[in-house]
Amino acid sequence: MQGRVSLLIGCLSLVLAGCGSNESVRHSDFNELTAAWVARIHIDGSAHGVDKTSIVHNGREILSIVGSARFSVGPDGPRIDATTEVQAIDGRPPSRGLIALPDATYIRLSSDLAQAAGRPFFKLDPNRTDPFSLSFTAIARGTRAIGSRLFCMTELGKAEIADVARGELDGVPVMSYRINVDLATGSTVPTDTEFYRRLGFTDVQAVLDFDRDDRMLRCTVDQVLPGGNGRVFVQQRLSRFGEPVHITPPPADEVTTELPTSY
Repeated sequence: MQGRVSLLIGCLSLVLAGCGSNESVRHSDFNELTAAWVARIHIDGSAHGVDKTSIVHNGREILSIVGSARFSVGPDGPRIDATTEVQAIDGRPPSRGLIALPDATYIRLSSDLAQAAGRPFFKLDPNRTDPFSLSFTAIARGTRAIGSRLFCMTELGKAEIADVARGELDGVPVMSYRINVDLATGSTVPTDTEFYRRLGFTDVQAVLDFDRDDRMLRCTVDQVLPGGNGRVFVQQRLSRFGEPVHITPPPADEVTTELPTSY
């Protein structure tokens, strides 16, 4: 479940100005906040992340997603290595993920698909039009945008800052932004937006916690389903900014270009 670099240069001065202070910079506009995040991640160059999504309906968890990722942003573009475990409704936990490089994307197949394909990775062809390829092409496109925009549900529609408050996270002073996302317009991931519309949402609210250097440390969505018969919980956390991250293609003998027949 899964593109604003034009503001990058202008906001570098904002980031650098905040480095000498213990106070977090308060941004009043979502585009300004996005630009500050983009500038910061290009300065740091890398980070690690973990995330969890849970949807409960009528007392039953109908979807559980747990993921982890590491990424770097360099002159040739972003590089991401992500693994996701989706708890299927029937209880089987297929694991999927991807390695997204500037010039290629490799899908990390779930165990059943890897067995059918004979290899654990599928090299994505962006020109293919089958449902499997189209789905992961969209995911890869959104993943690569990590170096050019914010995420954590803000990609579902038009996002605006509704409130800002100072707080603390794990002993670190943060600025907490409550973001309202209007699902009626501005989505960069229409398929995901349509999923939440089918659940009855017209908008979602996310809380994004930033440190004084405009690093996003955590974002959270915790919202009751329309009608009150369930809840959506999403949380992503980022850490280890600036640590060396080396992401390379998988070995050639672990890659197939044939579509898994059991899909």
